[in-house]
Amino acid sequence: MKFKLSRGGTKRRIRDKDAEASVKQQFGDQGQIVSRELFKDRSNLVGQYQNKANEMYAYHVKCTLPFGDDASRVLPNASYFSYTQKMGDFISELSSLRNQILTTWDALVQADITSRNQALAVQGAAQSAAVSEYPTVAQMANTLYVAWFPEPISTVNDFRFQLSPDMLDVAQAQFDDMVAQCSAARFTRILTPISAFIEKLSAYKGDKGQRWYDSFVENIAAIPEEVAALNIVDDPAVDSFLQQIDTLIRPYAPNPSLLKDDSYARDELKKKLEVLESGLKGYCI
Repeated sequence: MKFKLSRGGTKRRIRDKDAEASVKQQFGDQGQIVSRELFKDRSNLVGQYQNKANEMYAYHVKCTLPFGDDASRVLPNASYFSYTQKMGDFISELSSLRNQILTTWDALVQADITSRNQALAVQGAAQSAAVSEYPTVAQMANTLYVAWFPEPISTVNDFRFQLSPDMLDVAQAQFDDMVAQCSAARFTRILTPISAFIEKLSAYKGDKGQRWYDSFVENIAAIPEEVAALNIVDDPAVDSFLQQIDTLIRPYAPNPSLLKDDSYARDELKKKLEVLESGLKGYCI
Protein backbone atom coordinates (compact mmCIF):
# COMPACT_ATOMS: atom_id res chain seq x y z
CA MET A 1 0.00 0.00 0.00
CA LYS A 2 1.14 3.54 -0.73
CA PHE A 3 0.80 6.38 1.77
CA LYS A 4 1.14 10.06 1.00
CA LEU A 5 1.84 12.66 3.68
CA SER A 6 1.79 16.41 3.30
CA ARG A 7 1.69 18.94 6.09
CA GLY A 8 1.77 22.63 6.73
CA GLY A 9 3.87 24.28 9.38
CA THR A 10 4.32 27.35 11.46
CA LYS A 11 5.90 30.42 9.92
CA ARG A 12 9.31 30.76 11.53
CA ARG A 13 10.93 33.55 9.51
CA ILE A 14 9.91 36.82 7.91
CA ARG A 15 11.84 38.85 5.37
CA ASP A 16 13.34 42.07 6.78
CA LYS A 17 13.34 44.35 3.74
CA ASP A 18 14.72 47.41 5.58
CA ALA A 19 17.74 45.50 6.91
CA GLU A 20 18.10 43.86 3.52
CA ALA A 21 18.29 47.23 1.76
CA SER A 22 20.91 48.41 4.23
CA VAL A 23 23.04 45.31 3.71
CA LYS A 24 22.77 45.59 -0.08
CA GLN A 25 23.83 49.23 0.07
CA GLN A 26 26.73 48.51 2.44
CA PHE A 27 28.16 45.53 0.57
CA GLY A 28 26.88 46.19 -2.94
CA ASP A 29 25.51 42.67 -3.19
CA GLN A 30 21.98 42.67 -4.59
CA GLY A 31 21.61 38.94 -3.87
CA GLN A 32 21.54 39.37 -0.09
CA ILE A 33 18.35 38.29 1.70
CA VAL A 34 17.84 39.16 5.36
CA SER A 35 15.19 37.56 7.54
CA ARG A 36 14.03 37.70 11.14
CA GLU A 37 13.35 34.58 13.15
CA LEU A 38 9.93 34.22 14.76
CA PHE A 39 9.13 31.95 17.72
CA LYS A 40 12.77 31.17 18.43
CA ASP A 41 11.83 29.49 21.71
CA ARG A 42 11.16 25.85 20.73
CA SER A 43 9.44 25.16 24.07
CA ASN A 44 6.34 27.26 23.27
CA LEU A 45 3.28 25.86 21.49
CA VAL A 46 4.51 26.89 18.06
CA GLY A 47 7.84 25.19 18.62
CA GLN A 48 6.12 22.12 20.03
CA TYR A 49 3.92 21.86 16.94
CA GLN A 50 6.87 22.11 14.57
CA ASN A 51 8.90 19.57 16.55
CA LYS A 52 6.00 17.11 16.58
CA ALA A 53 5.38 17.59 12.85
CA ASN A 54 9.06 16.93 12.14
CA GLU A 55 8.96 13.85 14.39
CA MET A 56 5.93 12.53 12.51
CA TYR A 57 7.59 13.03 9.12
CA ALA A 58 10.79 11.31 10.29
CA TYR A 59 8.74 8.33 11.50
CA HIS A 60 6.82 8.22 8.20
CA VAL A 61 10.06 8.13 6.21
CA LYS A 62 11.64 5.56 8.54
CA CYS A 63 8.75 3.11 8.09
CA THR A 64 8.25 3.48 4.35
CA LEU A 65 10.15 3.36 1.09
CA PRO A 66 10.21 6.01 -1.66
CA PHE A 67 8.16 5.53 -4.79
CA GLY A 68 7.40 7.78 -7.73
CA ASP A 69 7.63 11.55 -7.95
CA ASP A 70 4.43 12.55 -6.12
CA ALA A 71 5.81 12.07 -2.58
CA SER A 72 4.02 8.73 -2.20
CA ARG A 73 5.83 6.07 -0.19
CA VAL A 74 5.35 2.31 0.01
CA LEU A 75 4.50 0.66 3.32
CA PRO A 76 5.31 -3.05 3.77
CA ASN A 77 2.16 -4.99 4.70
CA ALA A 78 3.68 -6.35 7.91
CA SER A 79 4.04 -2.81 9.32
CA TYR A 80 0.51 -1.65 8.53
CA PHE A 81 -1.05 -1.81 12.00
CA SER A 82 1.89 -0.38 13.98
CA TYR A 83 2.47 2.36 11.40
CA THR A 84 -1.15 3.51 11.11
CA GLN A 85 -1.62 3.51 14.88
CA LYS A 86 1.51 5.60 15.45
CA MET A 87 0.65 8.02 12.65
CA GLY A 88 -2.84 8.37 14.08
CA ASP A 89 -1.31 9.26 17.44
CA PHE A 90 0.86 11.93 15.80
CA ILE A 91 -2.10 13.45 13.99
CA SER A 92 -4.15 13.51 17.19
CA GLU A 93 -1.33 15.28 19.07
CA LEU A 94 -0.89 17.80 16.26
CA SER A 95 -4.62 18.48 16.20
CA SER A 96 -4.55 19.21 19.93
CA LEU A 97 -1.57 21.54 19.57
CA ARG A 98 -3.24 23.26 16.59
CA ASN A 99 -6.35 23.98 18.65
CA GLN A 100 -4.24 25.37 21.50
CA ILE A 101 -2.28 27.60 19.10
CA LEU A 102 -5.39 29.02 17.44
CA THR A 103 -7.12 29.58 20.79
CA THR A 104 -4.16 31.48 22.29
CA TRP A 105 -2.66 32.95 19.11
CA ASP A 106 -2.80 36.62 20.15
CA ALA A 107 -1.08 35.85 23.47
CA LEU A 108 1.58 33.75 21.73
CA VAL A 109 2.34 36.58 19.33
CA GLN A 110 2.57 39.18 22.09
CA ALA A 111 4.88 36.97 24.14
CA ASP A 112 7.15 36.44 21.14
CA ILE A 113 7.21 40.16 20.34
CA THR A 114 8.22 40.90 23.93
CA SER A 115 10.98 38.29 23.80
CA ARG A 116 12.33 39.55 20.46
CA ASN A 117 12.29 43.19 21.54
CA GLN A 118 14.15 42.32 24.73
CA ALA A 119 16.81 40.58 22.69
CA LEU A 120 17.07 43.58 20.35
CA ALA A 121 17.44 45.93 23.33
CA VAL A 122 20.33 43.84 24.67
CA GLN A 123 22.02 44.23 21.29
CA GLY A 124 21.46 47.97 21.35
CA ALA A 125 19.13 47.74 18.36
CA ALA A 126 15.73 49.33 17.85
CA GLN A 127 12.88 47.32 19.39
CA SER A 128 11.09 46.83 16.07
CA ALA A 129 9.22 43.54 16.50
CA ALA A 130 5.55 44.13 15.70
CA VAL A 131 2.24 42.31 15.25
CA SER A 132 2.26 43.10 11.52
CA GLU A 133 5.11 40.63 11.03
CA TYR A 134 2.98 37.66 12.10
CA PRO A 135 0.27 35.73 10.28
CA THR A 136 -3.30 36.26 11.41
CA VAL A 137 -5.13 33.51 13.29
CA ALA A 138 -7.14 32.81 10.12
CA GLN A 139 -3.94 32.37 8.13
CA MET A 140 -2.57 30.04 10.79
CA ALA A 141 -5.76 27.97 10.64
CA ASN A 142 -5.06 27.34 6.95
CA THR A 143 -1.36 26.73 7.49
CA LEU A 144 -1.56 24.14 10.25
CA TYR A 145 -2.83 21.04 8.47
CA VAL A 146 -1.96 17.39 7.94
CA ALA A 147 -3.04 15.47 4.84
CA TRP A 148 -2.33 11.74 5.11
CA PHE A 149 -4.04 9.09 3.07
CA PRO A 150 -3.51 5.58 1.68
CA GLU A 151 -3.73 4.29 -1.87
CA PRO A 152 -3.72 0.61 -2.80
CA ILE A 153 -1.08 -0.47 -5.30
CA SER A 154 -2.72 -1.97 -8.36
CA THR A 155 -1.59 -5.18 -10.03
CA VAL A 156 -2.68 -6.53 -13.42
CA ASN A 157 -5.43 -8.52 -11.65
CA ASP A 158 -7.14 -5.44 -10.21
CA PHE A 159 -8.58 -3.86 -13.34
CA ARG A 160 -12.37 -4.00 -13.74
CA PHE A 161 -12.25 -3.76 -17.52
CA GLN A 162 -10.61 -6.05 -20.02
CA LEU A 163 -7.31 -4.48 -21.07
CA SER A 164 -5.26 -5.29 -24.08
CA PRO A 165 -2.15 -7.43 -23.57
CA ASP A 166 0.00 -4.39 -24.32
CA MET A 167 -1.67 -2.35 -21.58
CA LEU A 168 -1.38 -5.23 -19.15
CA ASP A 169 2.33 -5.39 -19.93
CA VAL A 170 2.63 -1.68 -19.15
CA ALA A 171 0.81 -2.12 -15.82
CA GLN A 172 3.01 -5.07 -14.90
CA ALA A 173 6.14 -3.13 -15.84
CA GLN A 174 5.07 -0.26 -13.55
CA PHE A 175 4.49 -2.68 -10.70
CA ASP A 176 7.86 -4.35 -11.26
CA ASP A 177 9.53 -0.93 -11.33
CA MET A 178 7.96 -0.09 -7.97
CA VAL A 179 9.30 -3.30 -6.47
CA ALA A 180 12.76 -2.63 -7.93
CA GLN A 181 12.82 0.93 -6.55
CA CYS A 182 11.83 -0.26 -3.10
CA SER A 183 14.43 -3.02 -3.15
CA ALA A 184 17.16 -0.58 -4.15
CA ALA A 185 16.05 1.82 -1.42
CA ARG A 186 16.71 -0.84 1.22
CA PHE A 187 20.37 -0.98 0.21
CA THR A 188 20.57 2.81 0.50
CA ARG A 189 19.01 2.58 3.98
CA ILE A 190 21.93 0.35 4.93
CA LEU A 191 24.66 2.27 3.11
CA THR A 192 23.91 5.78 4.38
CA PRO A 193 24.41 5.15 8.14
CA ILE A 194 27.33 2.79 7.49
CA SER A 195 29.16 5.48 5.49
CA ALA A 196 28.44 8.06 8.20
CA PHE A 197 29.76 5.70 10.89
CA ILE A 198 32.95 5.06 8.91
CA GLU A 199 33.53 8.82 8.80
CA LYS A 200 33.06 9.03 12.57
CA LEU A 201 35.50 6.16 13.13
CA SER A 202 38.03 7.91 10.88
CA ALA A 203 37.65 11.29 12.56
CA TYR A 204 37.63 10.18 16.18
CA LYS A 205 41.14 9.96 17.66
CA GLY A 206 40.29 10.38 21.32
CA ASP A 207 41.80 13.86 21.32
CA LYS A 208 40.79 16.45 23.90
CA GLY A 209 37.53 18.10 22.93
CA GLN A 210 36.39 15.24 20.68
CA ARG A 211 33.13 13.63 21.69
CA TRP A 212 32.00 10.05 21.33
CA TYR A 213 28.32 9.23 21.64
CA ASP A 214 26.82 5.82 22.36
CA SER A 215 24.26 6.62 19.63
CA PHE A 216 27.03 6.14 17.03
CA VAL A 217 26.98 2.42 17.77
CA GLU A 218 23.28 2.21 18.65
CA ASN A 219 22.29 3.57 15.22
CA ILE A 220 24.29 0.85 13.47
CA ALA A 221 23.02 -1.88 15.77
CA ALA A 222 19.44 -0.87 14.88
CA ILE A 223 19.95 -1.28 11.11
CA PRO A 224 19.22 -5.04 10.84
CA GLU A 225 15.84 -4.81 12.57
CA GLU A 226 14.79 -1.56 10.88
CA VAL A 227 15.69 -2.67 7.35
CA ALA A 228 14.21 -6.14 7.84
CA ALA A 229 10.89 -4.43 8.67
CA LEU A 230 10.98 -2.75 5.24
CA ASN A 231 10.90 -6.03 3.36
CA ILE A 232 8.87 -5.78 0.14
CA VAL A 233 10.36 -8.81 -1.55
CA ASP A 234 12.85 -11.29 -0.14
CA ASP A 235 16.40 -10.47 -1.22
CA PRO A 236 19.26 -12.73 -0.08
CA ALA A 237 21.77 -9.94 -0.69
CA VAL A 238 19.99 -7.67 1.81
CA ASP A 239 19.83 -10.48 4.34
CA SER A 240 23.55 -11.12 3.89
CA PHE A 241 24.49 -7.49 4.51
CA LEU A 242 22.25 -7.29 7.57
CA GLN A 243 23.85 -10.43 9.00
CA GLN A 244 27.32 -9.02 8.44
CA ILE A 245 26.40 -5.79 10.22
CA ASP A 246 24.91 -7.68 13.14
CA THR A 247 28.04 -9.82 13.45
CA LEU A 248 30.39 -6.82 13.31
CA ILE A 249 28.56 -4.55 15.71
CA ARG A 250 27.22 -7.09 18.22
CA PRO A 251 30.41 -7.14 20.39
CA TYR A 252 30.12 -3.38 20.94
CA ALA A 253 26.34 -2.91 21.17
CA PRO A 254 26.11 -3.64 24.94
CA ASN A 255 28.99 -1.27 25.69
CA PRO A 256 29.70 1.32 22.95
CA SER A 257 32.50 2.81 25.06
CA LEU A 258 34.67 -0.15 24.09
CA LEU A 259 35.19 1.51 20.72
CA LYS A 260 35.72 4.90 22.30
CA ASP A 261 38.60 3.61 24.41
CA ASP A 262 40.25 1.23 21.94
CA SER A 263 41.84 2.75 18.84
CA TYR A 264 42.85 -0.67 17.50
CA ALA A 265 39.23 -1.90 17.71
CA ARG A 266 38.04 1.24 15.92
CA ASP A 267 40.57 0.77 13.11
CA GLU A 268 39.73 -2.91 12.67
CA LEU A 269 35.99 -2.26 12.62
CA LYS A 270 36.48 0.60 10.17
CA LYS A 271 38.40 -1.67 7.76
CA LYS A 272 35.69 -4.33 7.85
CA LEU A 273 32.92 -1.78 7.39
CA GLU A 274 34.74 -0.27 4.42
CA VAL A 275 34.70 -3.67 2.72
CA LEU A 276 30.98 -3.95 3.43
CA GLU A 277 30.43 -0.38 2.22
CA SER A 278 32.17 -1.14 -1.06
CA GLY A 279 29.87 -4.10 -1.64
CA LEU A 280 26.78 -2.07 -0.82
CA LYS A 281 27.66 0.66 -3.31
CA GLY A 282 27.42 -1.90 -6.09
CA TYR A 283 23.72 -2.36 -5.30
CA CYS A 284 22.94 1.35 -4.91
CA ILE A 285 24.09 2.50 -8.33
